[in-house]
Amino acid sequence: MEGIKVYNEMLVTYGELAHALTQMGFVNESTSEYFQYVNKNIKSTILLKNHSENEIVAKINLAGCSYQLYMQSIIKHVDDLAKRIEKNRLNTKKQKQETASL
Repeated sequence: MEGIKVYNEMLVTYGELAHALTQMGFVNESTSEYFQYVNKNIKSTILLKNHSENEIVAKINLAGCSYQLYMQSIIKHVDDLAKRIEKNRLNTKKQKQETASL
């Protein structure tokens, strides 16, 4: 049995995770204590202890989120959450380069 791991050993911030979940139809219902994103249409909740958006999500928590999304058929492969975040980073970088060249 293969252990749980994170795609490319990525370090992901809570802000990046929140953005990716929002793209997948989740709504922010976080409190001061909990990072909570809910998709009522598919009855799915991501719940972690709350941190600032610039803090790194523990790899085990990111892997757990990915596995949960995969098991609920929200993503097709367990690496798809991290790949979405990676794609978002590339798009942000591209937009910054385009803005700087204006």
